[in-house]
Amino acid sequence: MVLFNNSGYQYLVGSSAIVLACLCTFCLFQPNQPITLLLFFILPVRIKPKWVLLGTLGLEIYGFVNSEILGNGMIAHSAHLGGMICGALTYLIVQGKLVFPFRFTFTRSGTGSPQSRHNRHSPRKVKKFRVNFGENVSIKEETDRILDKINDKGFGSLTESEKETLEKAKKLLGKD
Repeated sequence: MVLFNNSGYQYLVGSSAIVLACLCTFCLFQPNQPITLLLFFILPVRIKPKWVLLGTLGLEIYGFVNSEILGNGMIAHSAHLGGMICGALTYLIVQGKLVFPFRFTFTRSGTGSPQSRHNRHSPRKVKKFRVNFGENVSIKEETDRILDKINDKGFGSLTESEKETLEKAKKLLGKD
């Protein structure tokens, strides 16, 4: 945004990029859910959010090219486009279509338990578990069935092959 708006006499203040990020995320989650807009605050118009998103994107690209790049405008269209990109990235992350090579983890502090109060200031060692069933999803279903059987009839009712399946699942979960 600063790359395109560096005239020195303008202030870059506003929250319109966040508003467009929210608009973009909503439109991507509900593209065909009709909404009603008040055109000129008077005329109700029913429209699908996907058309609102495409229209807004078109206007912002037009404004970016014709005013920011040519230096004619006072609106930071690049910030609006950046907000729309952030909204699209949020949609992709929530849908699981975009996965980062790292993960953000949040821990609760001050839960009131003696252990959490004791370890609050000491660094925690978090053991990371990874489950990789690969193409063999049936082992998960089989493990669930076996665990249900243990719940109903006890561990003694398991066959040798069921015990082997549990050992396999245990190794896959890294709980050795």
